[in-house]
Amino acid sequence: MIIMRSMTIVAWHLSIGVTARRWVGRQRSAIPALLASALVALGLLAAGPSPVQSAQTIAAAPGNDGAIVRCDPSTLNASVGATVSVTIFVQDVVDLYGLDVRLVFDPAYAQVVDSDPSAAGVQIQPLSGFLSPDFVVRRTADNTTGLVRYAVTQVAPSQPVSGSGAVARIYLRGTQPGAITVPFTSVELVRNNGTAISATAQACTWQFSQSQLHYVHVPLVTVR
Repeated sequence: MIIMRSMTIVAWHLSIGVTARRWVGRQRSAIPALLASALVALGLLAAGPSPVQSAQTIAAAPGNDGAIVRCDPSTLNASVGATVSVTIFVQDVVDLYGLDVRLVFDPAYAQVVDSDPSAAGVQIQPLSGFLSPDFVVRRTADNTTGLVRYAVTQVAPSQPVSGSGAVARIYLRGTQPGAITVPFTSVELVRNNGTAISATAQACTWQFSQSQLHYVHVPLVTVR
């Protein structure tokens, strides 16, 4: 079980950070103050002359600590070689506006199937039924290291969302029989005012079995 770390972490990879800041810079005049705070917390917008907020400054508000981040289904059962999917699911959250989650899997047993061949690398699929993926920072999967990362924020006029829902879909294919635990190594949820939402992460289980061939006995019929 992993308790969410402070959203003040701004350690995006340099190339992603530069791209995001350029985009936000062009949109700065249209970004309300509350969203700007959230983007600062997500590392998409420079905080200006003030130092980055401390973990104590953006501690989650009381009463909103029941959020859970997990896979759906929590336990996946599939045949080796079949393409199946799981979703990254956020449960019982209040006023969610952006998130950055990472999970790891054993690439010896599974490989993520690219959901967008037009983009470089292997991508997972953003979902819009719950949290609107207005600005997707990262949706990558690395089939060598086994790291999946999904980072996204809404943009005005999108409103914060509360409740439960899937935020992204991972297509994958088992490569050999076995069961693997797939933990979330980082879970960061944020409100549109930049404050963090405490959350608990639940590890997933992916189980792959060898497909069985079923033989049907057909009696021999002699036609005369």
